[in-house]
Amino acid sequence: MFKKTNNIKDYTDLINEFVLQKTTPRLDIVIIDEVQDLKPSEWGIVSMLQAQAKAVYIAGDDDQAIFSWSGADVTKLIDLDCRTQVLNKSYRIPKSVFIRSNRLVDRITKRIPKIWTPRDSMGMIRTVPFESIDMSQGQWLVLTRTNYFLERVAEEVKRRGHLFEKNNGSSISPQILQAYRSWRKLQRQENVSYDEAKNLYQYMSLGDSGVTRGKKTLPGANQEESFNYQELCRNWGLNLSIQSPWDTVLTKITGFERLYIQQILDRGHDLDEKAKIKLSTIHGAKGGESQNVVLFSDLSYRISKTLWSMRDEERRVFYVGLTRAKENLYIVPSSTKYEFEEILS
Repeated sequence: MFKKTNNIKDYTDLINEFVLQKTTPRLDIVIIDEVQDLKPSEWGIVSMLQAQAKAVYIAGDDDQAIFSWSGADVTKLIDLDCRTQVLNKSYRIPKSVFIRSNRLVDRITKRIPKIWTPRDSMGMIRTVPFESIDMSQGQWLVLTRTNYFLERVAEEVKRRGHLFEKNNGSSISPQILQAYRSWRKLQRQENVSYDEAKNLYQYMSLGDSGVTRGKKTLPGANQEESFNYQELCRNWGLNLSIQSPWDTVLTKITGFERLYIQQILDRGHDLDEKAKIKLSTIHGAKGGESQNVVLFSDLSYRISKTLWSMRDEERRVFYVGLTRAKENLYIVPSSTKYEFEEILS
């Protein structure tokens, strides 16, 4: 009703209209990737395009079909009647992960059998509690089955004082990061933009230990200009020594956030660097990889309750999780009875 009232269309509407029109361009070659994730309406587009094309190349992996919850139909790929070619060499997966992941997908009741080989490296798999894993060195990808559990993991990683990304967002808010970086720029005698200066001021106190009252929003400043430390002191109410440490400058940051940032700095990490730890759901990490992967076996109560009727889907989901590892895989057993036990052996 909302779409009809406002005369708007979403992505699904556009697909359905295209299929209903039954007219497509004549193409020499059609290339379709990740076909295991296509919904029935999108398969309708594939059928129309291939009918008009001279050659069609379809790429996909039924073992990585993890979006059935959004309507994707992997049986369309499995049942395709066409010439096939398996890409039979992995340049990511080491031997130990290859053995464990194949053991899992071989249990799927209906799949396309594949013969392929891993990298020459043996790699390593360990089943360990999360608290015993040291993530202070190297690149890490931490995976959970659900967003709910990912939040709990994020709290623990933050408590340890690690800088990380969660679902592609930093564990420190962009505004706080920008304020910290802006003060560091001023200390290096670099200029900051209008937006950087205004954001910096929002995290500073009023008065002699911060910014003069009435100047905090930079009233009348040219938004196209940039400012150095001397200009901010002379014209825009900055009352702090250039030598002041960041934590005495950004007093509007909560005590917990200041402590967290200081822990990160004490570990020798620069906040200007990209985080070396990434947290994600398995679904969000599809296509990603890392030297070190931590995979939690935990399931939600809802998923655990329907597990026997949806076990093949969960096998595919955790197969994707297992195969993100380029070298070391750490599997964390659940502390509850709700877990996907098939990845533990």
